Amino acid sequence: MRKKEALIVDNILGLIFSESFLFSVFRLTTPILLATLSSVISERAGVGNITMEGTMLISAFARNSTIAVAQLKNPVKWGAFEVRLVMLFAINEGDARMIKIFFDWVSNVVNQPEELAKLVAPCSYEEFIDRIMG
Repeated sequence: MRKKEALIVDNILGLIFSESFLFSVFRLTTPILLATLSSVISERAGVGNITMEGTMLISAFARNSTIAVAQLKNPVKWGAFEVRLVMLFAINEGDARMIKIFFDWVSNVVNQPEELAKLVAPCSYEEFIDRIMG
């Protein structure tokens, strides 16, 4: 009887720690982790965000890729850094190339301090779009 119980436990542990199971766990929990991260950023900015599920649902059902940008009036301390700009984005599979374009643009801006300073400076919506579009 002990061998049978040990075999059952081995099989269950083998399934739990399999590569496909762990991949599924990461894939399924990512939206919740991202919503939690956005909630932490909002909390540190002094904004109570109780709509995490709404944020997740909007992203899940968006037909088009979407980028949300928040310029913080009061910077948020994040370790040794001051966060002044928060960008959240949802990119559909069909727009996967957009990810590379977006990250190339962000890398370019971050590596040019004067461009980064312009981007995070307070401004109107129209001015911000003009800055992004270059």
